[in-house]
Amino acid sequence: SPQETRKSSPTGSVTSSVSTTALTPSRQLTDAEKLRKVVMELVDTERTYVKHLNNLLEHYLEPMKRETFLSNAEINALFGNIHEIVTFQRQFLQNLEESLDLEPEFNKFEHCGQFRNVLFAIGSAFLYYVNHFKLYSSFCASHSKAQKVLHPNEGNHALQEFLAARNPKQQHSSTLESYLIKPIQRILKYPLLLQQMRNLTDTRADEHVHLCEALKGMEKVAEHINEMQRIHEEYGAIFDHLFRQHQKSCKQPIDLSPGDLLYYGGVEWLNISDFLGKIKKGLELHAMCFVFKSAVVFLCKERLRQKKKLMGVSSKNATNEVEIIRYQVLIPVTEVQVRASSAKDMDSHFLWELIHLRSQLQRRSEKVYVLSNSTADFRNAFLKTIRQIIRESVRNMSIPMKNFGGSSGSVSGHSSQGMSGHGHGYAGNSQTLERPKQQITIVHGSHTLGKPKKKKSVYSSIDPPAAAAATAATTAAAAAADPSASTSPSTPTSQGATTAADQAAALASPQ
Repeated sequence: SPQETRKSSPTGSVTSSVSTTALTPSRQLTDAEKLRKVVMELVDTERTYVKHLNNLLEHYLEPMKRETFLSNAEINALFGNIHEIVTFQRQFLQNLEESLDLEPEFNKFEHCGQFRNVLFAIGSAFLYYVNHFKLYSSFCASHSKAQKVLHPNEGNHALQEFLAARNPKQQHSSTLESYLIKPIQRILKYPLLLQQMRNLTDTRADEHVHLCEALKGMEKVAEHINEMQRIHEEYGAIFDHLFRQHQKSCKQPIDLSPGDLLYYGGVEWLNISDFLGKIKKGLELHAMCFVFKSAVVFLCKERLRQKKKLMGVSSKNATNEVEIIRYQVLIPVTEVQVRASSAKDMDSHFLWELIHLRSQLQRRSEKVYVLSNSTADFRNAFLKTIRQIIRESVRNMSIPMKNFGGSSGSVSGHSSQGMSGHGHGYAGNSQTLERPKQQITIVHGSHTLGKPKKKKSVYSSIDPPAAAAATAATTAAAAAADPSASTSPSTPTSQGATTAADQAAALASPQ
């Protein structure tokens, strides 16, 4: 059989290449040779991909920042969160290369079963980083924006001159457009490679099951990215408008990019008449709620069915749907509360309340949106996710405290990680890229990864007074998440606080 030689790459990692011994046309590759070929295709193309990402940064992004022909907003539209993707992919490449290093005799394997450790390591890398791949949702969703910047209605001659200078040989593979499409192509390639590896393993083998799990995870990532693109196409313009309006009136940072969308879905807006007045019968109104890491967006749209007129004659069958946004609001996480209705109402109608807290500074009274979902699961998912972002917001505000002196429609929900049935859930990207060494445990054919060590509490390094304030702030967050929840009699409260941020600040202030 043909032998592969291994050599060191410039970075010191191990690479491989097929020796000059050629296969005769009549000879077919063995399954072991096919498997080795797929594994090396994954690793080699990953190296090439990371190289292309580095070229994108060095030859286009960084030089473009020094020019003036594009605004910061246009540069962001072009490159999105590419820096995060590059940082992640460098780490992922390292993990793939380490998978090969597990077996010094990798190129001599003659049976598929010998690849067991390598395949386990590759599958583990995909499973461990599966949520990190959701970074691509923002990049892919904003690709249409990048095209508008590259091809404006009125030509940007300075931009075109810059792009030509960056690619003097005018090679298509080195154009900015070619580099920008590579992340989209790559994220779609992973499931195909995993599928090929899975198909070349014994269905009874443990590594086959492990690769199946990795493949399912990456297929869910692809579904998530497609769904985020759909959301961006349908609601992106609304999110952009709300973001601009928020930036004009408030300096508090928010992010409405697809990567920060945690949960969304249709809801029934029960007290709509309190906001829009009397609603005519027959109107098609659809309310939607989107929960981002830093804000909640609530909107209501009306669907109109207009008859098309052909040559001045109205056709009964030809209709054109038009959607009008009747109501839209952005509620920053520091100004939001949720409240579950009474047990009786909750069980029968799955009711809950979304509350936009009053603000003395903005002269805004409290607004309560009474909402309903079709199932308890969807209702509870909204409550849980919004409470989660409130707690996280207060926790983030607590860290520096040591500086102180002392209508009806679709009512299903979608989480951007995989709720069974109707939604796609997303718990957010882990911030830890370094993959800890893990022991793969096999129990009756199932595979579990050794759990990473539990993170140290964010309050462990805070001095005692500040730690007490931080704890109180967290309690305030819980109260903000659900005012109906009971609180400890010993917990200090601030009568003047109206938002979670106000409560945290009041609790942290020295008495």
